[in-house]
Amino acid sequence: MNLHITIQYVSFVAIVTVLVKPLGGYMKRVFSRKRTALDRLCLPVERIIYRITGVNPEVEMTGKEYATCFVLFGFVGTLVLYAILRTQQFLPWFFPQYHTTPLSPDLALTAC
Repeated sequence: MNLHITIQYVSFVAIVTVLVKPLGGYMKRVFSRKRTALDRLCLPVERIIYRITGVNPEVEMTGKEYATCFVLFGFVGTLVLYAILRTQQFLPWFFPQYHTTPLSPDLALTAC
C-alpha cells in the first residue's frame, strides 16, 4: 500500500469519526420529530413533496405497501439507469473523447 492510499484511508476514517456525533444527534432529533436547525429549509420542501405524491406523513406503511414500493422503486431505478446508459451519447455531459461507442443493449442491461 502506498502513501497516497494510506492518506485516503486515514482521512476517510477521520472524517467519519468527526461527523458521528453531530450527524447522529441530528438524525436522532429528526426521527424523534424534534426541531432541528435545518427545519426552516427542509420542511417546506418536504411538505411540497408530500402534497405532490399524496403521502400522509402521519400514517405508517404496512409491510405489503413497503414491499410493493421497494420493488417498484428498484424497477423504476433500473429502467432510468438503462435509459441513461443507452442514450448517454445524446446527453449534454457526454464527452466523446472518453467514450467511443454507445453501449449495446446487452451491455447496458448488464451494467444495471
